[in-house]
Amino acid sequence: MADYKVLKVAVPYVFQGEEKTKWVHVGELRKNDNGFFLTLEPYINLAGFDRDGKQKVLVSAFDPDRET
Repeated sequence: MADYKVLKVAVPYVFQGEEKTKWVHVGELRKNDNGFFLTLEPYINLAGFDRDGKQKVLVSAFDPDRET
């Protein structure tokens, strides 16, 4: 098992009338001797994600070997 988790955000979209979800890689959750820390991709603007009127963006963490 890897020593980090891949962080992704689910982005809904419609393709040929069918609702689908695209997972966007936004960074990684890592751990060192001082604790946990996040690395975010430099092009990610979390304020740009649709939040459905909520105040927060839901970010999911996956094992890097997991297919999404």
